[in-house]
Amino acid sequence: MKASFNPLLTAVVAAAVGAVLGILAVSIGTSTITNSNTKPANVEQPIIVYGER
Repeated sequence: MKASFNPLLTAVVAAAVGAVLGILAVSIGTSTITNSNTKPANVEQPIIVYGER
């Protein structure tokens, strides 16, 4: 059971870490865009802000 359980556990942990890092990157990106632009950060707005810079 341990031999078949460890790869699953590793995959679950890797997926969880990846999801947390992705969420952190998105939240940091939207917060910096909101602070520098003072507009509500929509889904399309980071592209517009990046184009204006």
